[in-house]
Amino acid sequence: MTRGFPDICFDTDIRGSFFIFGISAVIDKRIIEKLTFLKTQIELENVMHLFDNNIGLEDFTCGLMNLVYGYNLKNLNKNQMNYPGIDLADPILQIAVQVTVEKTKEKIQSTIDTFIKKEYMKHYKRLIIFLYADKDRYNGEFETQNKFEFNKNEDIITVKKLLKDIDGCSDHCLKKIDLYLEEQLISYPKKTQHIEPIDFLKEEKKKVYAMC
Repeated sequence: MTRGFPDICFDTDIRGSFFIFGISAVIDKRIIEKLTFLKTQIELENVMHLFDNNIGLEDFTCGLMNLVYGYNLKNLNKNQMNYPGIDLADPILQIAVQVTVEKTKEKIQSTIDTFIKKEYMKHYKRLIIFLYADKDRYNGEFETQNKFEFNKNEDIITVKKLLKDIDGCSDHCLKKIDLYLEEQLISYPKKTQHIEPIDFLKEEKKKVYAMC
């Protein structure tokens, strides 16, 4: 989608030199920082077996995907805890989503197997794996028994892929996404605290590795 002529915004680098950015570029940068922070935080908590806020993450992902892709996903676990195989669904667009931090091929194949066993393909044409981790190469194709199509390049959405898709959003959509992240990511270190996100994440990684 083509963006309109951007408003102008001034920013500085660490040496105090001024750069001129379009508003959309500044928002893009904030979105990247916030989602990178979230992904790293989840990965660190998962390593330490501290991540236990699945419902919260599902709700967050649900709202984010709706904004980015124009879906109308709902969290299935709100009505039935531990809904088998999938977490979010849009019955109109016939899309089902599983939100996970596990990136192994076995985990994804297990989700596909459950999708087939529960005959979800009768209600949903597409299964998406939303992955809060870096995707593996996944040699070979996933087995779907020819029940539905699963494209490992398109149907496994990582934060990196999401950011590429966000880059194609309109200015209006970018502002809505930025506001949503600002409201949802309460623990994100604000610049008013004089903490740079990248420096913050480096320190958090040091703490985790020191405990191993």
